Amino acid sequence: MSSSLIPDKRPSGLSVRQMIHNRSVNEKIVTLTPSLITIKYDAWGKIPLTGLFQISILWDGSYQECERISGQKYETNYCYMILFPGKNATCHMSNGEPTSSLFLRRAVCMPYSCSREDLPAVYNQISDQPFTACGTFCSKYPVKKTPAFWGFTTFMAVMVAIVVVTTLADYLKDTLKKEDEVRKDGKLLQMAMAFSMWTNASLLLSVKEQKPGFIKCLDCIRFLSMLWVVTGHTFQHLMVPDQLLGLLPFTGRFWNHLIMSAFFSVDTFFLLSGIVVAYLFFKTRPKPSQIKSPVTWILFYVHRYLRLTPPFMIFIGFFVVYGYYIQGPGVASILNQMNPEVDTCIKYWWKNVLYINNLGPDAKQCYAISWYLGVDTQMYLIAPIFLIGLYFSFAAGTALLTAAIVGSIITVYILFSVNDLPADFFGNGDSTNFYDLIYDKPWVRGTPYLMGLFVGYFLATFGKRKIRLNWALSVTGWLIAFGIAVMCLFSTYDYDKRIYWSVFIRASYYNFSRIAWSVAVSWVIVANHMGWGGRFMYYSVPTTLLSYIFAFFWSCFFEIPVLKLEKMMIEAIIGAGTRQSSDRVGDSGIENKLTLKTKIPKPKEGELWDADMEEVSEKPWSTNVEEQNRETLRFPIVLSVISEAVILSKASGQAWKDQFQKITGVSSQCANDTETWQNSLKLVTEVSVKCLIEKKCTKEEEKIIEENFYAVEQYDAWGKIPLTAIFQAPLLMEGSYQECERISGQKYETNYCYMVLFPGKNATCHMSNGRPNSIYLRGAVCMPYSCSQEDLPTVYNQISNQPFTACGTFCSKYPVKKTPAFWGFTAFMAVMMAIVVVTTLADYLKDTLKKEDEVRKDGKLLQMAIAFSMWTNAELLLSVKEQKPGFIKCLDCIRFLSMLWVVTGHSFKYIVVPDQVLTILPFTTRFWNHFITNAFYAVDTFFLLSGIVVSPD
Repeated sequence: MSSSLIPDKRPSGLSVRQMIHNRSVNEKIVTLTPSLITIKYDAWGKIPLTGLFQISILWDGSYQECERISGQKYETNYCYMILFPGKNATCHMSNGEPTSSLFLRRAVCMPYSCSREDLPAVYNQISDQPFTACGTFCSKYPVKKTPAFWGFTTFMAVMVAIVVVTTLADYLKDTLKKEDEVRKDGKLLQMAMAFSMWTNASLLLSVKEQKPGFIKCLDCIRFLSMLWVVTGHTFQHLMVPDQLLGLLPFTGRFWNHLIMSAFFSVDTFFLLSGIVVAYLFFKTRPKPSQIKSPVTWILFYVHRYLRLTPPFMIFIGFFVVYGYYIQGPGVASILNQMNPEVDTCIKYWWKNVLYINNLGPDAKQCYAISWYLGVDTQMYLIAPIFLIGLYFSFAAGTALLTAAIVGSIITVYILFSVNDLPADFFGNGDSTNFYDLIYDKPWVRGTPYLMGLFVGYFLATFGKRKIRLNWALSVTGWLIAFGIAVMCLFSTYDYDKRIYWSVFIRASYYNFSRIAWSVAVSWVIVANHMGWGGRFMYYSVPTTLLSYIFAFFWSCFFEIPVLKLEKMMIEAIIGAGTRQSSDRVGDSGIENKLTLKTKIPKPKEGELWDADMEEVSEKPWSTNVEEQNRETLRFPIVLSVISEAVILSKASGQAWKDQFQKITGVSSQCANDTETWQNSLKLVTEVSVKCLIEKKCTKEEEKIIEENFYAVEQYDAWGKIPLTAIFQAPLLMEGSYQECERISGQKYETNYCYMVLFPGKNATCHMSNGRPNSIYLRGAVCMPYSCSQEDLPTVYNQISNQPFTACGTFCSKYPVKKTPAFWGFTAFMAVMMAIVVVTTLADYLKDTLKKEDEVRKDGKLLQMAIAFSMWTNAELLLSVKEQKPGFIKCLDCIRFLSMLWVVTGHSFKYIVVPDQVLTILPFTTRFWNHFITNAFYAVDTFFLLSGIVVSPD
């Protein structure tokens, strides 16, 4: 399995195994110094590797080592080769991308002078491995600076200059004016101040209480939905997995459907968009003459287009110009997936300008996740049909909405029956055209939006009537909504485990799951707005805005300025400019209609063009990897790999002494389990070698291999030596925890542990209280759980032939004795939980059952009990109300920034126990790293704040 990738004068026809046993060659290898060539190869991904029987399809190398040697003789480049099994195999590639799901990625460190086209040819000529290189994706590559690059860079530089100048001017005007003086800026200055970060940041980060009538729970729902979107996207690696057996069980685990069902977050945003459009429309109480006026609807559309398009297209320009510069090993390992999107944007950006980017094939979509804006805008175009219908007749409007929803349902049934589409991306059905026909088309995805129009109409019409609902009905409504949501999330559990669903069932699920989800979320919104759900959904978390730093600056630079300028222009057109309450742009009421990701304007009476909607785009993560039976995947590689891996490891002195011996000095169960493992390993090795020699296996031999295969997998879960990046001075030899856990229970329970190793056989153990106090290595092992942490070093030293002495062990699981303290504290926590539940329920009922104008009067005993109520305490923690005069407001911000500093500093605790010495050593010599190494000052900041707060008046 090893290969001669270093060009040398090896005798022709000498195999790898012969080289290993060839004494003269071995001596030459041992006496080699870490020259450039050996170090460069050391940065390659190695074969065999740990977790081989997890079916690894990514063989990582060492990017740091490849970069470290760059420039010694020539520039180096860390790349991933696309490999197909077999020498001179057929390359299933199209436009430089693999078209088959059965390919491997292997890291290589090669000269930078070799182009992407050169590298496969070079690899195929120097490698003896049974693979064919068909493509390459590198961590760095040249990018030609086009006129578009220089033009857009100039534009961005001018924009930054404008923002800096206007921010400074705005700040100076605010600070130099008298305290009671009102700023009076002229129109030209107002237009300039639209780009001021001083004003725009205050709008984005404002936590002022919204005015009455604002649907407060929308902020919380947006926040949770965005968390769901981001969490779902973190699993995009499923599209290009590292290990097949680590991925295949994913869809069969119940709770993973919380991730796999993240698509519902998109339907939530469609629902919110419809609600906001209808709510703002009917809140203005427009006159019939306004409804019939063409100007009203022209402004309705113009506002939407001007509101979205400039910041959106500037971002597309940013993506096109700078997308190629996003380079590195991370993006190379996932096949530089952004580059094809940039190429597409260069050709089809104009579709985004017209918001028709979702109407063509998915392969021709510029910035694929912007499909949402296309669908949302298309639904916005037809929204007036339903708004006018509801305005003139509730029955007519409802009939129009119902007809549109029924039409969408029928369309889905037809598309599913004709194209045999799947219900999601994981079950049966043909997913080839799922995106193009279903996922991003308005006639399919618009159903939640249409339902949102009805809900928005209901809230605008009945929201102020203070409809009281019996608490029993309220609780019943919440339980029904919760049950519907749970069914939507988990009803595909069997389907995603490959249980067959007919086309009708798939189409029915796709139709009615999204409708049911919209009903459940609509209940949450209506119940909270009408006061049937309490207050906990009314509070957002303003500090979460800081997690969207890029969006924050983008909004300040482009989105808010464009919105301000567009408002000035339209107000000037309709003669509304004189109605402003203040000459300052920032005081024109715009602060009441802005949040970071969505805008909910508070339009003036009759200003229908201010009706706005949610714009959050989303495209789901997906995978086309078909679930296969584990035995089918594993057995074909038994004969070709087992013997090679074991013999090679044995020949290179990796693991085992030539003769297995009886284990002594440990518990009897540990010794028995270890000897069982050794005997199984010996048996499967002997049988597989016999099969290789005879080039066939009898059924009895196949059965022996199958029954004892766990032993090879157990060793496969160990950390291996030699390993990649050995010249980086690695101190950690990782194994495969997943594989160790997967085989647990086949013969005995297994345990994934790290041995503390000191160089040399029978070396002195520099340990104190079970912990090392000198330089040491950590090697992962997979051993019987019956072996205690005291037994394992003894076992390791008796069975291992490696030049190390095991002196200690740290395992991933170990028995814990339940002491009286455990039972006492557990009982205490159970009592506390009961108190919290009871008091929270009592607090909630007292709040909801009292009359609206009634003041609660709780006795002292009840007040003491309510101190444990989550209902009251959550309100205090999540409150964003303005603090009283005299409060030192900046302390909260300083605390938050200091805590960020503390957390960031602690995230580098791995420096205490590094994985590679040469990676850590330069850390303190890099200038900007002192922001991390000086994080101790965050603690001094907290001490300072404590003194300030404690000091008497």
